[in-house]
Amino acid sequence: MFISVQFGYNQAKLFNINCQVAPLLDAVNTQAYLEMIKTVKKREEFFYKEVAQFKKKEAAILKQLDAFDKPPTTEKEGQSNRSGRVTGRRLTKKEQEEADKKKKEEEEKLRALEEERLRKEEEEE
Repeated sequence: MFISVQFGYNQAKLFNINCQVAPLLDAVNTQAYLEMIKTVKKREEFFYKEVAQFKKKEAAILKQLDAFDKPPTTEKEGQSNRSGRVTGRRLTKKEQEEADKKKKEEEEKLRALEEERLRKEEEEE
């Protein structure tokens, strides 16, 4: 004689009841637990695969979005139109390097001035 035990999410297992109660319950408990763990692990693997697919899609979409974004334009000094607005044009690589170099030099000068000011304040105290 057999019984059908249903457990978990739409899971079932057949057991032979031609034995004592304790081993039967132990077998039901063990088998049900093992089947549920298998199902959970399969679902977890599916979940991780799905997440990986979504990350790939997201990366592709972000790449497309970056392609649609306009490249940043830097404004050159002295250029303005009649309405007073400064019009910008895209700088060449060499011009961009020069502008970056000037910015760094200005920052270094400001740091040096700030350090000198702090030294003077410390000397006064």
